[in-house]
Amino acid sequence: MRTILSTFMIVIVLAFAAFGSFSLVFANVKVTNAENFFESACSEMENCYYDEDVIEKCIAKADEEGYKLSVVDESYDLYGEKVPALYVKMTYPFSIPLFNVSKDIEINGYIN
Repeated sequence: MRTILSTFMIVIVLAFAAFGSFSLVFANVKVTNAENFFESACSEMENCYYDEDVIEKCIAKADEEGYKLSVVDESYDLYGEKVPALYVKMTYPFSIPLFNVSKDIEINGYIN
């Protein structure tokens, strides 16, 4: 009887460990997807030379993915010439339900 109880406890502990590991891996995948989206959106805006239509499409695509993307024009003058620059901020939800962790993470970047 003692062997059955200890075996059952080991199985329960291993199941919780596996579920916890899967939760952490899933959270890591979500973070990596958000970071990849941010990088691709910044590259797309930069490659299209800060076109307003492209910026609006990136913001709409971020909304579809569940992210909040905001873009601020921070162009400046340098020796009489306008130098384009954008400040890009993206916020996305992060959660690990098993550990009761839930918060919004923010990624910031500049595009010159």
